[in-house]
Amino acid sequence: MVEIVKLNEAISVTSEETAVKSRLISKKHVLAEAPFINTARVYVALSYEYSGAGRRSTDFEPLKPREVRLYDAPEKKLIHWLWYYSETGTQYLNYFASDAPISRVESVCIEALPITGYVPSSARNVSGNSGTIDATRWQAICLFLDITAVSGTTPTLDVALEGLDPQSNSWFTLYAFPQKTAVGKDNRSIGIGFETGKILPPSIRVAWTIGGTTPSFTFSVGMIAEHRR
Repeated sequence: MVEIVKLNEAISVTSEETAVKSRLISKKHVLAEAPFINTARVYVALSYEYSGAGRRSTDFEPLKPREVRLYDAPEKKLIHWLWYYSETGTQYLNYFASDAPISRVESVCIEALPITGYVPSSARNVSGNSGTIDATRWQAICLFLDITAVSGTTPTLDVALEGLDPQSNSWFTLYAFPQKTAVGKDNRSIGIGFETGKILPPSIRVAWTIGGTTPSFTFSVGMIAEHRR
């Protein structure tokens, strides 16, 4: 059983000299994953030393986006800390730790995605979309619609999750939130096993339509994705 889970640990330092240390782990096995939202490599090293500020015990090893690596502590030792830095810019790291053997199949099934690059909070007054999102590895997602400010005369906001038809190359609605006219929150899980039991196509996007006279909506759409097993 996985006992420690850390999702989307943000890494903004970009050199071995400035590498940062994880929270205390102290487990026999650690699985590290560079999520597919990354655009560059992250570098990970281990510490088997509890004292001495967790001095690094291994060299840094690169993890490319989507790459997974399983670490096992030597006999009579534990993995107390991870050290990491990114190749460039802000990248992310998922890690899973346990005293029992772990595998990617049983542990890497949920990935919380930051909204950066999808639909971050912003004031919008025209219709638009998030751009194409690669959902090849997902079997379900949860969408979080958060509207924090509204202005204009009879403003309306329609937000939908769309899927790309590979035959016609056209976008079709998979789910549409009820029309919004005021500040508020809404969420919906979409995929096999949920109320909105749609099969997710490989390419999806979030689209919004804004109507009314001089309308403005400040909103974001966040996502949590469940991997295909």
